[in-house]
Amino acid sequence: MYIYFLLVFLSLIIFQPTQAAPSCEHFYSSRHLESPNAMTSVQSYKNTISRTLTDFTELIEDLAQKNPLLSSKINDFITNVNGKTFVDGGAGLSLYGVQLAKKGANVHAFNAQNFISVFNNFFDPVFLSKFIPSKSLGDGREIYSFANFIKATVHEGKLDFPIDGYILSHIAEILGQKYELNTYALGSSVATTKEIAEMRSYLYKLAKDYLLLLEKLKSENKFNYHVMFDDQFFKNAQASSIDRYIDFNGAFYYKRNKINYLDTLLNRLSPGGQALLVLDNGASRFKVGELSLGEYLASKWPDVFTVEHVTNYGMQNDSMTQQILFITKPTDQHIPVLSKFLAIEENEFTAGSSIPRTKIKELK
Repeated sequence: MYIYFLLVFLSLIIFQPTQAAPSCEHFYSSRHLESPNAMTSVQSYKNTISRTLTDFTELIEDLAQKNPLLSSKINDFITNVNGKTFVDGGAGLSLYGVQLAKKGANVHAFNAQNFISVFNNFFDPVFLSKFIPSKSLGDGREIYSFANFIKATVHEGKLDFPIDGYILSHIAEILGQKYELNTYALGSSVATTKEIAEMRSYLYKLAKDYLLLLEKLKSENKFNYHVMFDDQFFKNAQASSIDRYIDFNGAFYYKRNKINYLDTLLNRLSPGGQALLVLDNGASRFKVGELSLGEYLASKWPDVFTVEHVTNYGMQNDSMTQQILFITKPTDQHIPVLSKFLAIEENEFTAGSSIPRTKIKELK
């Protein structure tokens, strides 16, 4: 538990020390209208997104055909990272944040729910027996099922866990253990009781090694995971302190007041700092009149905002259209204050997912 305590209560260089967000009901309910997705518990997530640098590589390749300049800028965004202060907004597991930290970036990931804490389940033998269930054949062998591709936590006796085998394979890759994991990822078959115990022991080792990596990166001030809402995080971040900001279907995606969010982000970016917001179907969900929010921003302030749409296979190999909003903060003082020009007119939240369809109006 010491590891998790370190990951939650953090001491920062560019951010003032803060505590993890309290989980009391009144605290959450006060933010419900502003960001309903923050009300969702970790254990309620069924489609956790892995979000790795591999996803960015695919994005860069797909985008190159339509917008080579933007593709090059995004490539530079994640390759020239040494010494840069990165923030991952609405990070989830922040797997790409860990990868960027290993490349020399100073990463601060924030999320309202503590996804990192779910790894504690792998230290529970009862959980492991349910994650890799087996049935004895009575001759020293057992029929087992390795839950490598089952979105599955132990909840009321069944598997209901927000980290699946797809995500575990990315973690194994980060640790240099991809081959080791693959030797166990056999789906369903028959094995000896000893072999099944070894599979379960490996998952214990995988979780332990990953948390040790996070602890090491934290000790080097390379990766800090903040369990808090976006308003808490930005309140403690100094102006002009963030070199790179990543939001991959994260906090901005679910946020009710996207205009205030962008104003705050522009304030916190350093001069010349950049932000990358990748939105699933953001073109149709967030609109100013007949334009998507991204298209509107790019048309009004082209030196600050660039937008593009890409159709690819997404992170779960399903075809999807993504809108990419790239932001560059000017090095001079001519920074638009969006709330002087735009206001939220209407939000309609999709049942079960808390993703708003947002109508934004121009202020006269």
